[in-house]
Amino acid sequence: MEAFYRAVPASPLLDQWRRRLVQFAEAIGFETGLAMRLYGDFCAVGLRAPQLRYDVPIGGGPNWIGYEFLPDHIRSVRDRLIQHGIATDEEMQIDALAAQLRAEVVNNNGVFCTLPALGIWART
Repeated sequence: MEAFYRAVPASPLLDQWRRRLVQFAEAIGFETGLAMRLYGDFCAVGLRAPQLRYDVPIGGGPNWIGYEFLPDHIRSVRDRLIQHGIATDEEMQIDALAAQLRAEVVNNNGVFCTLPALGIWART
């Protein structure tokens, strides 16, 4: 899961959330390397070689909307994070997360990468 939610220079807050999300992915059995295996999987079952596209929104500065991606993602899995014992409501502080992340990235004159979008297609 090296290409999701990343800040350069590194953000301690984001690193903490990345660890939690990796724990969550493992807890629910999500295969984090799936995107990078799809080409081989298509070919292995006799399908035509697919075309792939992997896009990651990246931005910085105080006005970039991308800082909202992480808290929106956390809100969507909040109950399951609690259920799996990965974080409590108090630890998550979801409503303050975007502002805290923005402050860290902007103070370091850095950039923030959100979740990648994968496109895959093949002719039949």
